[in-house]
Parts: sequence; structure tokens; C-alpha cells
Amino acid sequence: MHLLHLSVLALLLVSSTMGAVASADEVLQNGDFSEGLTHWEGDCRPLSVATDSMARGAAVELLSTWAKMTQNFEAKRGRYVISVTFTMTPDTTFEGGMPQYRKIPKKLGFGDLTQFNLQRGEWCILVTNIAARRYDYCAIKPLKKDSAPQTMTCEITLTRDDDEALFCLGFPPGHGVITLQNVSMTPK
Repeated sequence: MHLLHLSVLALLLVSSTMGAVASADEVLQNGDFSEGLTHWEGDCRPLSVATDSMARGAAVELLSTWAKMTQNFEAKRGRYVISVTFTMTPDTTFEGGMPQYRKIPKKLGFGDLTQFNLQRGEWCILVTNIAARRYDYCAIKPLKKDSAPQTMTCEITLTRDDDEALFCLGFPPGHGVITLQNVSMTPK
């Protein structure tokens, strides 16, 4: 397994990108959730089901174990900027002691990958080829504890083309709901 260097930028942008037109370079499909959860799998619900509204997005309820949502995609070698716009319910808390933040790939169901740790309250973005046991990741720590939209951004470098890549958002145990409004991965 080859762990690549990551540069985490963690920027807070108050403007929401909801309804934005996807870039022609966009790697992920349906990142604005305009097609519900089409192309997404895992522990998420359409926002319209979770809130009885017509709003777009994906709701992830924090529970007693790690949650994830994933998408398969084709990756080309190069640098990428990953951006996630989200809100959290005001009562959101991330629970668990430090053992909950150790061996993260195993907690997300990827036991064959080399393990990494996070800090309490962080969640992660993982880009992997499970069969090849390669991955890159970046940690995300929300900057605000209110319900205002936040956008977290990080950069990763993929060293080879991969037609069996998996994009994964992993969320720690806790209480509350994280609402994803937009997820994008574009070449830098």
C-alpha cells in the first residue's frame, strides 16, 4: 500500500453551492444531489425523506458507529481538489474517546487497508482502490457548531489512473444530522 502526501486546506466558505452547475471536469456524479442519491451508496437518506421538504441533499444521521457514503468512479492520475458543502443540526456532537478514532479504514469496512487515525471530532474523505490496497485520505473537522453552511476543501494527489476507484465520506459516532449539499472532486 502506498500512502500519498496530502495537503489539507480546510477552508470555510459561508456561501452555499446548492444548485450549482457541475464543472465539465467533475469526477463525481450527482454531487449536488439533484438526482436524489443516484450514484451514492451507504448510510445516507435523501434530504426530502429526512426532512419532509423539497430541498436537495443527503442526510447522514450520526449514530453509535461510524457511517459512510460512497461512490465508484474512474480516476486519472493528477492533483484533485475535493470540496464538501454541508450543514449540521445545532445539537450535533461527535462522541467517543480516542479508540473510536483509531483504525479508521477498519471502522468503515475496509479492513484490508493500512490503518490510520483521526483526532476526536474529525471525519474523513477517503479515495481508494480496495483491490489494489491503495488510498489517499484527508481529515475534515467542522469549523462551526451551528447550522450555517460550511465548505471544507482538501487536495489529494493520485499517482496512477484507476478505473475502479471508490470515493468515501466517513462520519464518526455521535448525535445529530449532517446534511451534505454538494460534494465535488475536480482536477487542480
